[in-house]
Amino acid sequence: MSIMEAIASLKERVLILRGVQSITCIAKAIGIDPNTLRAWIRDDTNVTSETLRKIERWVATHDQR
Repeated sequence: MSIMEAIASLKERVLILRGVQSITCIAKAIGIDPNTLRAWIRDDTNVTSETLRKIERWVATHDQR
C-alpha cells in the first residue's frame, strides 16, 4: 500500500468513526485542534508526520473492524 492509499484509508476510518463521535471530540482525544482535523479530512491542509501518527494511534485504538 502506498503512503497516499494509507492516508486515504486513515481518513476513511476517521469518517466512519465520526458516526460515533463528533470531530471536536475526536480531535480533543487525539490532541489536535478540531479545525486541523476538519481541514485534513477535506484535503485543505497537510499535517505533520507527528499529527498523522497521533491520528493513526487514535484510529488503531478505536477502530473495531
